[in-house]
Amino acid sequence: MPRSIGEIDFTSPPGKVYWNVDREWREEFIYFLMVDRFHDGRPRTPVSGPGRGHGSGTAAQLGRFAGGQLKGITRNLGYIQDLGCTALWLSPIFENDGAPDPASGNYHGYGIRDYLRIDPRFGTKEDLVELVAEAHRRGIRVFLDAVANHSGDVFAYDQEPCYFADDARRYEIAAWRHPDYPVPVELRNPDCYHRRGQIRAWGWDSFPETQWGDFFTLRGFYNEEDDVGLAMQQVLIDAHRYWIREADIDGYRMDAVKHMGEMAVSRFAQAMREYAYELGKRDFFLFGELVGGDDAINRYAGPNTFSSKGDRTVFYGLNSVLDFPLYWILPGVIRGADPAKTRQRWVGSWERTRNGPPTGGRTEQASNTARGTSERRRTCGNYDDRTASRPRSSVPPRPREGPGPVGPSDPRRPARPRTFSRAHRPKASGAERAARTRPVV
Repeated sequence: MPRSIGEIDFTSPPGKVYWNVDREWREEFIYFLMVDRFHDGRPRTPVSGPGRGHGSGTAAQLGRFAGGQLKGITRNLGYIQDLGCTALWLSPIFENDGAPDPASGNYHGYGIRDYLRIDPRFGTKEDLVELVAEAHRRGIRVFLDAVANHSGDVFAYDQEPCYFADDARRYEIAAWRHPDYPVPVELRNPDCYHRRGQIRAWGWDSFPETQWGDFFTLRGFYNEEDDVGLAMQQVLIDAHRYWIREADIDGYRMDAVKHMGEMAVSRFAQAMREYAYELGKRDFFLFGELVGGDDAINRYAGPNTFSSKGDRTVFYGLNSVLDFPLYWILPGVIRGADPAKTRQRWVGSWERTRNGPPTGGRTEQASNTARGTSERRRTCGNYDDRTASRPRSSVPPRPREGPGPVGPSDPRRPARPRTFSRAHRPKASGAERAARTRPVV
C-alpha cells in the first residue's frame, strides 16, 4: 500500500478498460448510505412482526462503530437495484483516526488520517474493487465521498482547546498524534494546515473564519493560492486520482464545498474529470455539499457556472450540489403543512436557470449561467469531457444511434422512464438528492 504520492503510478494499467454508461447524470436515482450502518455482510433473515420496529443500540453504542462493511453492501446490491436506484453514494471509507479500534467514534468516516488506504473496519481495497465491479455489472454507478477540506485530528496544538482568533493568528503544532500519520506523508508538514483553531459558533458563515478555521477537532487544510497551498492541493488531488485508477469509481461528492474556497474547488473538480477522461471514463460526476441558500447554490452549481475572483475567472467544475433549501421545507410538506412549497421550489429553480441568478455575494455571479443539458454539452469546454480539447484516440467511441449529438429533445434519444423522472427525490431510507438545475415537467 503506497504511503507517498511519489510511489503511485498514474498511467492507465495495460489492457484495462474502464467502465462507462451512456446515461446523463440527471437521470440518476442516487442511494446514499453510511457504510458503518448499512450491513455487516453476515447472512440475515428478516424478522416480521406487528407494528413498526424500534431499532436497537444505546446512545453510547451508536456513537461507536456498528460493524457495517463494504462486503455487506456488495451482497445487498440487489436490494438497492430493486428500489430502482441507478447510483450509489458511499460515506467516506478511507482510514480514520483510531483505526482499527471499533470502539473509537469516527464511524462516520470524516476524520481521515490515511487517504491511500481503506479503513480496515470497513474492509480492504480489494473489497472496494469487488463492490464497484458488481455495481457496474448491474448498471449502477458508484460515487465516493471526497473530504478535501480537512483531515482527522492528526496533530495537537500547543494549547487546547484552540479557537479562531480575531486577528486570525496561526498556532504552532505541539506534536503529531501518531508517528506514521497522516498519509500521504507529504501531508506531514505543518504548512499544509491553516492552524488557526476551531471555527467559533458565530463564524460558520463569516469569511475568513469559515475557510481558515478547523471543523471542531478536524484539522483544516491550507487551501490557498500560494506555492505551499498549491503543492498541498496537488497532494490531495493525486490521492483521489489514485482511487479512480484503482477502483474505477464514477464520481465524487465533495464535502464542505463552501469552506474550501473557490479556486480549490475548481482545481480539484477539474483535475478529477480530466484524469478520468484520460483513463477512458466519460461523465465523471462531481457534486458538492453546500449548506446554504439559493444564492450560494447559484455560485457553485453547474459545470460552466463561473464567477470572478480578482483578475481570474473561476470555473467551479461541479455538476450539482445537494439541495438543502428543499431539505429544509420537506419536513413540513410531509406533515401536510404546505404541499405547494415543493412546486414553488421546482418552479423557482427553473426560473433562475432560465433567467440567470442575481449577482451578489463575495464572488460575482456571471450572467450566462448554464442553460440546459444540450447547451451544457456545447459550451462547457474543458468542463465537459465530450468537448474537451485533447486527443481522443485512446477513448472508446460513445455509442450513438446516428450522426451528431443527441440532445434531450432529439427524437433519437429514448424517453426517460417514469421511474427515474424524479431522479433526486429523497427516499425514506435516507438517500439524499443532488439539486437539479431544471425541474421535470
